[in-house]
Amino acid sequence: MGSLQLRGLSLIGLSLSLLLSGCTVIPSSKTVYTPTEQQQQTELKLIDARQLLQEAVETTIEGHPDDDIDSSAQFWYTGHVSNSIGDRKTTSMYEGVMIRPMEAYLVNGRMAGIPFNYYRWEDHYYLKKGDVWFQASEDQVLPYDPFQGFLDWLPLMESAQQLPDQEILSVPCDVIQVRINGKEWIEKSTSPLFEDLKSRLENNESLQHVLENTVVKTTLWIGKKDRYIYQNSTWIVMPLPGGGYVDQETFFRFFKFGDPGIVDRVQPPEEIEKWVKHYEEKIKAGDLEGIQEEVPVTE
Repeated sequence: MGSLQLRGLSLIGLSLSLLLSGCTVIPSSKTVYTPTEQQQQTELKLIDARQLLQEAVETTIEGHPDDDIDSSAQFWYTGHVSNSIGDRKTTSMYEGVMIRPMEAYLVNGRMAGIPFNYYRWEDHYYLKKGDVWFQASEDQVLPYDPFQGFLDWLPLMESAQQLPDQEILSVPCDVIQVRINGKEWIEKSTSPLFEDLKSRLENNESLQHVLENTVVKTTLWIGKKDRYIYQNSTWIVMPLPGGGYVDQETFFRFFKFGDPGIVDRVQPPEEIEKWVKHYEEKIKAGDLEGIQEEVPVTE
């Protein structure tokens, strides 16, 4: 999802692929500022946004002090991850709900055109294949938590750009943005996912060249009053040999914070387990006819 973990893995994979190919990297036009963008960058106000991001993540994850305790820290989200290589583009779509503090979330999505459903409630994990729900282990599923990895951006927020205020779903928001190259991102990030890459940077000029010409830009929309994160967009562009490029755009929007109806729409794991056993019995009997598609959320 919109997590730093997935975006970081993509950047690492692209970097290593380029290095293994032995190609010389030629920056594409997407990796540099246009004259207009350069002027806009110099006119933007720079702020230390570390405290703002810390507060926003904690408020969004733990719930606002003014929220009702029974509906605190739960919300809806929708988003997508788009990957482009030259003229080829694939987009994965996501939508779902999250409930804290029990680490419960439902994801309905489509990855590279293939639909899927994922359900978690604490240590209960379920995936849907076709019309059938089955139990999964933790190592079989991706970290679909859309807020995983946000705090890894903290060291980079010391010199963030403050963009003009915007409204997201009629909510006035502070807008902050960080734009750096891939090398700086790897060196400053506290994410454990980058440890191996950090160790390779010092004596690898090819890797340094790739990352220095890689653009990483992330933008956050944070409610001016309630300090919830309402929107996040991250854009990574890596140059390819011959002037082409690879880019990844991750976009997520979060809404209906504290919606008391979320709990009623997501079935408890006991109900999902009934469906799993029901399907298992039908599969063993070799008879799936008559089974209607059921999902752990009511319409």
